[in-house]
Amino acid sequence: WNLLSSLAPDAVQRVELLILVIAYLPTFVIWCLTLVIGPGFAVGASSVTLLQQQGDALPSFPLFALLPVPLPAAIAGVILLPLLIATLAARPLVQQRQLAALGTAIAVLAAEVALLVTAAHGDFGAGRFRGIGADPFWSAAAAAGMLSLGGLISYAEFRWRNRSQPLAAG
Repeated sequence: WNLLSSLAPDAVQRVELLILVIAYLPTFVIWCLTLVIGPGFAVGASSVTLLQQQGDALPSFPLFALLPVPLPAAIAGVILLPLLIATLAARPLVQQRQLAALGTAIAVLAAEVALLVTAAHGDFGAGRFRGIGADPFWSAAAAAGMLSLGGLISYAEFRWRNRSQPLAAG
């Protein structure tokens, strides 16, 4: 909240700022998704990932103050969270030998992420607020890669548990 006090808004400006933050919260959630799955997002000449922030300092906007960049070592495991979720999501399809369905799920996930990221990309204003958001292609590729890797982990775990049975695609 040091950022809020440095802006020194009066009561009306605080309400306006709150409305603006609430309005941009869905977009911020999508940017956080891109942080967690890997590619991060850009804010003008700056780029933000969980591991680092490159370029200019982020603009003074309250939602940016919430970003833990660079990621503190105590919560570095958050990088593995999407992989864990992908592995658990792929497990039922692998166990039911529905590999074609897993491939379809990967394609659908990539398309959905690309659409969400495209919707959350654009200009927020002038200057450092231009060109904000993640790259739809790299975000979709990262999401597809996470689910693919999760599928491979689930497949390897399934094959290890069922070493004597062949796995047929279906």
